[in-house]
Amino acid sequence: MAALLKKFRIDATDLNVINTFGRPPKRETITEFNRYVTNIKEDNSGQRGLINEVGTFSA
Repeated sequence: MAALLKKFRIDATDLNVINTFGRPPKRETITEFNRYVTNIKEDNSGQRGLINEVGTFSA
């Protein structure tokens, strides 16, 4: 990890450790994320955006 940080010139103090990785996001976090990506998501008009919903497939 230290080698990668050095290679990309990232100071270790710039890192934020996410210690809630295994837990689902809070409703507020999902709402905030959706607010940020609204303008770049695919819309119903068929206009393709940079982000679109990914479906799940059953075997």
